[in-house]
Amino acid sequence: MSKPVLLIPREVVDRDQRVAVVPEHVPMLVRLGFSVHVEKGAGVAASYEDGAYREHGANLVPSAESVYGKAQVVVWVRVPGSGLDDVPFPSLGSGCCVLGLFQPSSQRVLKACRGKPLYAFALERMARITRAQSMDVLSSQSNLAGYGAVIAAAYHSKQLMPMLMTAAGSIVPARCLVIGAGVAGLQAIATARRLGGLVSAIDVRASSKQQVESLGATFLEPEDSAQTDFETAQGYAKEIGSDYQKKQTKLLEEVLPRQDIVITSALIPDKPAPRILTEALVKRMKPGAIIVDLAAEAGGNCPLSKPYQTINHHGVTIIGAASLAAQWPKDASRLFSRNVCDFLSLLFADNPQADISRIPWDDDIITSTLAVKNGEPISRTLS
Repeated sequence: MSKPVLLIPREVVDRDQRVAVVPEHVPMLVRLGFSVHVEKGAGVAASYEDGAYREHGANLVPSAESVYGKAQVVVWVRVPGSGLDDVPFPSLGSGCCVLGLFQPSSQRVLKACRGKPLYAFALERMARITRAQSMDVLSSQSNLAGYGAVIAAAYHSKQLMPMLMTAAGSIVPARCLVIGAGVAGLQAIATARRLGGLVSAIDVRASSKQQVESLGATFLEPEDSAQTDFETAQGYAKEIGSDYQKKQTKLLEEVLPRQDIVITSALIPDKPAPRILTEALVKRMKPGAIIVDLAAEAGGNCPLSKPYQTINHHGVTIIGAASLAAQWPKDASRLFSRNVCDFLSLLFADNPQADISRIPWDDDIITSTLAVKNGEPISRTLS
């Protein structure tokens, strides 16, 4: 009996140089029972050569299109969906499983899947439970994005990050404010602290205070909000009320004029990014200040930010840091690859023929990521 085919195509989403599976993890998939097919050149941009895939047991194919029809599993980092014409789902065989990041093109992808005998898993919706930590692609990629945000800010800044004592005088440390203390925000805090910045942070989740302070940063809260908590049962931030929003804006009006760097990473699952840094607030910032908007691709925490662009507004540099983890594709791919392989190990445990009927559909991790089941989009998974 032939082995089920797992295909790793070359990424087609613009500017993304990552690859879904790296050579060193191919043997894990082979042990699961797959015949691993890799499109030639899929890993080259991330410094993974074709020969390395071959050495680890993968089959190289000249084009993904030649394998779509017989693949049981197709894995992307970012499932293509900028337009329906670039989505290859009509070419995929019945029962094929598609894995990858659906955002920010989830609606186009779901529309392309509708009515096709496919199963699609949106990995950004991984359940935030202990058992799923090794499969959590958002956490692994956000860690790199948080680090990269500080590096980007330091690169564009006209001043140094640390305090320096010299015979010609002292250089004061840069003040850095992080808005949103999730995985990316916490890594940004840690990186800015290591570079010598004076760091503070804001988050609507009460549980973030201890995490922020454990990294040596100052946690800022609006007045009369100590008992307020906007956190879902899954650990994500949720939308804040108008009263809290007014208090948060007042706090930002007070602290923003003193900041040299502001990094925003506030996101709400399946919704546009909350607008926190309004144009009026940006105008209060000092000339030469830097904003790094990690939510730019989801609409931006700052309405002025533009994905993949760096602009200047009233003397403030605004960096629309979309897919920042992809700026370090070698490490980002390696982390993503391990997440994917661990998820596939759960999906097809003791199932060497990748039989759809034997997938443990009642598993919380699988149900949390399931976006399309046999051609029917699951509305509770993606809005």
